[in-house]
Amino acid sequence: MTNKEYKNARDLAKNAGELFTFEKYNGWYVTRFMDANDAREMRKEYKTEKKNGAFALDGFNNRALVIPTEHGYKLKSYYTDVAEIVDGAFVKTWDGYSVTTMKHINAFREHFGFDRMSKREWIETA
Repeated sequence: MTNKEYKNARDLAKNAGELFTFEKYNGWYVTRFMDANDAREMRKEYKTEKKNGAFALDGFNNRALVIPTEHGYKLKSYYTDVAEIVDGAFVKTWDGYSVTTMKHINAFREHFGFDRMSKREWIETA
């Protein structure tokens, strides 16, 4: 994508932070372009979840959503379910890593009374 194409796409998106997401490719998570339609769909999905009792973590502009489940809560970072609290225990549900998602995970953990995790702890968690 050229700089001009990127700038045009950024102008179409409500927030430049909505332009990127991650896809798994050969075991690695790579950045792919998220267009304005993807961003709108994500906001629409979050609004639906919020009607069902979900709430956004403070400070993340609705990018980190906590969704009630039958046995606890799950954390959705952008489009990805990354972690859960199940019967009072923290469970990792995503094998990837990104700086932003790690911020979401730590806010989720702190919200439920757990200590923050480092990148190494996250990667080594089964």
